[in-house]
Amino acid sequence: TVNLKIAKYLKRELKQYNNIKVIMTRNKDVFLYPKERARFAIKKKADLFVSLHNNTLVGAGGPASGFQVVVPLGNYKKEIGKAGQRLGCNIAFELSQVGLKNNGLLMRASRDNTYENGKPADYYAIIRKLVEKDIPSVIIEHGFIDNEDDFYDFLCTKEQLQKLGQADARAIARYLKV
Repeated sequence: TVNLKIAKYLKRELKQYNNIKVIMTRNKDVFLYPKERARFAIKKKADLFVSLHNNTLVGAGGPASGFQVVVPLGNYKKEIGKAGQRLGCNIAFELSQVGLKNNGLLMRASRDNTYENGKPADYYAIIRKLVEKDIPSVIIEHGFIDNEDDFYDFLCTKEQLQKLGQADARAIARYLKV
């Protein structure tokens, strides 16, 4: 529910730009597997893919508060990887301005998958599938939904969620140079 609300605010902000068309993978609270989302983006011939999430402390091996942006490794299609990394940097900057703790960019290699060039593939299926199809992509973990500070300071009110959507929109607009 929180992710969908952020996505709707993000879409509303990006509508200000005539040359940006936003297509959402979902408009209601339904679950889609990452591979379904990737297929949707490929079918729509997306120029960019942004997946919105919130982290959880359960099973978290990393930071317990703040945001993180998952970006492509860049070891397969370098330009697509660099594009995702540039977008990730823009998002990190904007979310830092909102006041969220910055846990930086995450690049994670798969232990089980390789790209055609023999190098380790991206761990996250959605990024891996979209890199293969030349679509820059990122996953934004806005905060830890079960961390009281993150939740009450950034994730529980309409105004807070709107600020996150606006920050994401500013980052995307700057990335697209509009």
